[in-house]
Amino acid sequence: RFRSRKDFGFGLFKTLPVRWNNFISFYIATTTMPLFELRTNQRLNEEEVRSLVSEISCVCSEILRKPEKYVMVDFQMGQSLIFAGTDDPAAFGKLHSINLPLNETATLSAQLCSFLSERLHVPQERIYLSFVDVERNKWGWNGQTFGSS
Repeated sequence: RFRSRKDFGFGLFKTLPVRWNNFISFYIATTTMPLFELRTNQRLNEEEVRSLVSEISCVCSEILRKPEKYVMVDFQMGQSLIFAGTDDPAAFGKLHSINLPLNETATLSAQLCSFLSERLHVPQERIYLSFVDVERNKWGWNGQTFGSS
C-alpha cells in the first residue's frame, strides 16, 4: 500500500514497506546463482589456483551479466582426464545458472574456451563445456529453493 503521493515518484523504493525490499533482494538472487565447475588434468601452484578461480568468477559474472556476489566456482585440478585417447592437457567445464541464456551458449562457449585455453595452456579443441539452465525449484540457497514463494 502506498503511503503518500511521493510514492509514485523516485522516492518509491525508499518508502515502500520492508517486504518490498525483501522481494527485490530475493528477485535479484533468483535471477542469478551461476556455478562454474572446472576439471582439468593440469596442475597449478596455490597462487595460480587462487588467481584463476578469482578470474573465472569475474568472467562468469561478466559474460552472464550477473552480480559476482552470487557466482560460485568449483575448480578441480590434477584429475585423471583422458580426451581423444590421450592424457594431453584437457579440461571440462560445466556452467549452471538460473535463466541461462540458451540462445547465447555459442558466444559463452567461445569466451570461456578462449579464456580457459589461455590460462590453463589447454588447446581449445581439448576443452568440453556443458551449459545447464537450472529450474528455480531445483536449486537451494539460504534454507529455501529459488522457486519458493
